[in-house]
Amino acid sequence: MSQPQIIIDPDEKLRIVCRLLFYNIPGFHPNAKKLYRVCQEERYSFRLQNITKWIKHQYSYQIYRQPLPCKAEASFSKIKIPNKVHQCDILLHTHDQDDGWVFVCTLLVINVATRFKDGRSLTSRNSLKIWIAIKDIYEDPSNPLHGQNY
Repeated sequence: MSQPQIIIDPDEKLRIVCRLLFYNIPGFHPNAKKLYRVCQEERYSFRLQNITKWIKHQYSYQIYRQPLPCKAEASFSKIKIPNKVHQCDILLHTHDQDDGWVFVCTLLVINVATRFKDGRSLTSRNSLKIWIAIKDIYEDPSNPLHGQNY
């Protein structure tokens, strides 16, 4: 009688071996390359791409892996030309009452280069009132925001 053979799927073999090596208490393998080296030392011939694919699905690896690189963001400290970039914001506040008017929010316009700020209190947040407030800010000849065609 011949010996019975048990044929194991190579992907299943990879999963079993990597699970045993990755979750072994004395061994800590923070990335796929170190786990690949340990597999080579244990005389397993797995490909690095397969180990990388397996390790990306492990919960403990996902927790401790390095974060993805940050997307490029605008650096406002490098803006030096006045009136080139402006920021607008609507600041909500409790309903302040002054001379019978109830102010709901404040529109604030900031010149990024000079850090000049100008604002208008608004009685409502509808787009027409905001547009009128922006127009008043930019048409006022007494502030440095004046001079651009908006």
